[in-house]
Amino acid sequence: MQDNNNSAEKTLLEIEREELNLLIKCGVRFEVTYKVSQRKPGLLGWFKKRETVEKTEAFEIHEPTLSTLDRLSAVWLEMGLDEETLSAGGTSTLVEAKQIASHNAKRMAEVIAIAVLGEDYYINEIDSKGRVKERTDDSELKRLAGIFLHTIKPSKLVGLSEVITNASNLGDFIGSMRLLSGARTTLPRKESIE
Repeated sequence: MQDNNNSAEKTLLEIEREELNLLIKCGVRFEVTYKVSQRKPGLLGWFKKRETVEKTEAFEIHEPTLSTLDRLSAVWLEMGLDEETLSAGGTSTLVEAKQIASHNAKRMAEVIAIAVLGEDYYINEIDSKGRVKERTDDSELKRLAGIFLHTIKPSKLVGLSEVITNASNLGDFIGSMRLLSGARTTLPRKESIE
């Protein structure tokens, strides 16, 4: 009976691991719809009133590179939660939740923008002397963060947050650090061999 439970757990863990690997490999696609003001096409469009139209744009979140993970972590570390106040209950919890939303809404939008941009944030340019210079695409990051701030609702945010956390593959990152630091293979054992 216990073997069946262990094999069922292994199967569930294997299924979860396969889903995580698929998510990391293929990424996750999502869409947002927002309104833009634009002129009608053609010469007469310049003389007519602008019209507001809805635009739908699709984005994908893939496994981040190490530099993208570093930028994500920098924003994550700026976010602060007072768990004690949040779990206290009553009006203090509601006040704390509102303050957290006020202080971190833009950061959450920026996290999604960083995850979507990935390495496209860095642009390599060759100057007149043939040297490669790298610059950052801060205007695109700001544009995406603005779109996400005004279009993503908390119900969708929780799903995207799970996707970003899972795609970040922090478990494998920590495993790699342990392996390279020697924490698993070369540290001397504390118990003596007799």
